[in-house]
Amino acid sequence: MRFAQDNRPAAHFIHASSYAGFVPAHAKHIAEAKASRMRRIADWLHPYVEAGHVIALPDPLTEMLVIGPLAETTRRWLAGAPDVDLTIAARLLPERIWQSVRGECPPRDRAGR
Repeated sequence: MRFAQDNRPAAHFIHASSYAGFVPAHAKHIAEAKASRMRRIADWLHPYVEAGHVIALPDPLTEMLVIGPLAETTRRWLAGAPDVDLTIAARLLPERIWQSVRGECPPRDRAGR
């Protein structure tokens, strides 16, 4: 969200509505461009899923829960929604997003407890 505040023109492009005419025409290219980044994220999450710290979901659903709320908040802000404040969202959303993917096994602290 900070990126959007600092780079509004680029954020408009990144968060263009999927209903915009040019996005569907380039959907395959966009998916290919995202694939390696999404694979790195899935690979990074894998040990946490295996340990039960993060729930096991198909990768697209994990993306929707983690990135979706931030992307939608940013899209609304870019569209000029008067009731969207990115500073408030940055304070409130991370914990709620974490709760949506948190597994049953709590992470250990740095001492291994």
